[in-house]
Amino acid sequence: MLALMMTVVLTAEAPQAAVDVRSAMHTYYQGEFNGGFAWSTSGGLSVAAAIPMLLSNDAFFRGMGWPTGIIGLAQIGLGISSFFSAPARIRRFDAQLDSDPSTFAATEHPRLRTVAGAFTVFQLVELGIVAGGSGVMGAGFARREDTLVGVGLGLVVQSLLFLVLDEVASRRADTYVTVLDDFVRLR
Repeated sequence: MLALMMTVVLTAEAPQAAVDVRSAMHTYYQGEFNGGFAWSTSGGLSVAAAIPMLLSNDAFFRGMGWPTGIIGLAQIGLGISSFFSAPARIRRFDAQLDSDPSTFAATEHPRLRTVAGAFTVFQLVELGIVAGGSGVMGAGFARREDTLVGVGLGLVVQSLLFLVLDEVASRRADTYVTVLDDFVRLR
């Protein structure tokens, strides 16, 4: 009787866990796909703003145009990457969950733990760039070099934007990792 009850309990939990992990996986990757719009839009606006800055005769705006344009191009690249990778991952992981949940857990869990940890590193780097940009800005003010002030401000603004977008993605990854932790524990 105890064995029968254990079997019923264990089989009842596994399908629910699979449903929860599928839902969390879809939410995470749909968020990544939607984040692609945010990255691309932000990058496009940054590049659009950088062009007149770089063409300006004002040293401050030319200085600010360089980090604004370069980081804007990186944002566009991240956005395009998210557009293509997120839907493909949803299809691949749905198929794995249907056919081989153990392989899904063995590959997606450690990968997502690495991704979630990487966000901490990214955010520390972004904060470092904010601090460095602030230092460049301060040095530019002290030397009365408008180009340095512009470069510093461009670094600060773009890094803060990256920081905010990465925080949103980091929280989404942390939620998904928590569900994956439970899924792996139940396997």
